[in-house]
Amino acid sequence: MSLLRPQHGGNLAWAAAQAGCPSPEILDFSASINPLGPPQSVLSAIGQHLGDICSYPDPHSTALRQRLGQFHQVPADWILVGNGAAELLTWACRSLSNLDQTYLLTPAFSDYLRALRAFQADVCTYPIAVETQGDLNSLRQMLLANPGSSTAGLLLNNPHNPTGQVFQKGDLLPVLERSHLTIADEAFMDFLPSQANYSLIPEVAHHRNLVIVRSLTKFYSIPGLRLGYAIGHPDLLHQWQAWRDPWSVNALRSRRGWRHWTMRGFNLRRIVG
Repeated sequence: MSLLRPQHGGNLAWAAAQAGCPSPEILDFSASINPLGPPQSVLSAIGQHLGDICSYPDPHSTALRQRLGQFHQVPADWILVGNGAAELLTWACRSLSNLDQTYLLTPAFSDYLRALRAFQADVCTYPIAVETQGDLNSLRQMLLANPGSSTAGLLLNNPHNPTGQVFQKGDLLPVLERSHLTIADEAFMDFLPSQANYSLIPEVAHHRNLVIVRSLTKFYSIPGLRLGYAIGHPDLLHQWQAWRDPWSVNALRSRRGWRHWTMRGFNLRRIVG
């Protein structure tokens, strides 16, 4: 039986089988993961709390949500921890599918379209190019053109992958005002020296139609642990919680041990310096 080429990068098992070598011998450029690897504090926390796997995890990841809430200065009940950002994006796409149309900035992470199609969302692609340089005015005009009875959503990532563009809040807010639900994937936001002019997290409290999805996979280099979180209005996040399987976040990530390293001012300059 031949192996099908995976749609997502980072599948070292598949690559090793194709190359006929052990996976540790492969230098992987197919996934955008911090090449410096996880900080020692992450590895230490895992070792200290391996005993937690002997009992069921907290299904609400209370301790981790509290720590993330402190860091982002949002209430803990405005945070939902997930089995990687990919799981949370699946529920985001289910919510978007309830709208008449969803605008998707392209090119884009392939899993966006997979999840939108899984829920039969009506997708309208909005191509961007390197020359766009953060100009989303035409997208705003497309949203404005929708009939008054029509509902439209938006799914984008910022910084944008794969073009590398970064959209400033000033460019995103006019678009946000015209969207019934905006999902902003900020998986690569931690790589910016400063997020103040780019992240929409401070806007969540003022916009019930906005959800931010963050990943700890990329920056902390822990793709095997599958850890991400969403920040949004509790009513929507409670709905996502009801849709998914129980215990989607395991004990190594949901218990208090992760508070010792998660969001403790860790940044790229500190790693290399």
